Amino acid sequence: MRITGGQLTGLRLRSPRGRDIRPTSDRVREALFNILGQRLHDLRVLDLFAGTGVLGLEALSRGAAEAFFVDRSQHSRELILQNLALCRFQERGRFLQHDLLRGLPADLLEPPVTFDLVFLDPPYILQGSVETLETAAMKGIFSPGALAVIETSRRTPPPESIHRLRAVDTRIYGDTRLTFYQTVEEEQT
Repeated sequence: MRITGGQLTGLRLRSPRGRDIRPTSDRVREALFNILGQRLHDLRVLDLFAGTGVLGLEALSRGAAEAFFVDRSQHSRELILQNLALCRFQERGRFLQHDLLRGLPADLLEPPVTFDLVFLDPPYILQGSVETLETAAMKGIFSPGALAVIETSRRTPPPESIHRLRAVDTRIYGDTRLTFYQTVEEEQT
């Protein structure tokens, strides 16, 4: 597992032991960040179901101002904190240990923290990504014009909209589907 772009291109990260954590492949991650392009500069990023944290770490390497990582696993916590130190991003990264299937962590809601870019990469067997994204949208954690990216199995069809988020693009790489959502303002009546 390595950083594919930005100031730390090529840096090898600590990898997970065993098969309980599945990182986004280098190929899919490189394609994702090529699509995002230069939009990352000074963004606040949220990496939900963070696992290895590689999406948030990649965003930091490519210019994001800060990243929050949320996962329920103690192993993920240890791995992400080690990789933040390896990358020297300790001041720009924060880990919140929380089970997202029970809702969002209170640290994100009181006072509300807003994000410009949100990644959701739950295990493919979980169906919590849409519900988690809907909760996040309803709780107001997206900044105006924010982008959310859900990684799922290609066999999982994405909804066209989730609360104030609208699907704007879908890409398929092997068995992986990336669906991009953007916030839209609610219509005034």
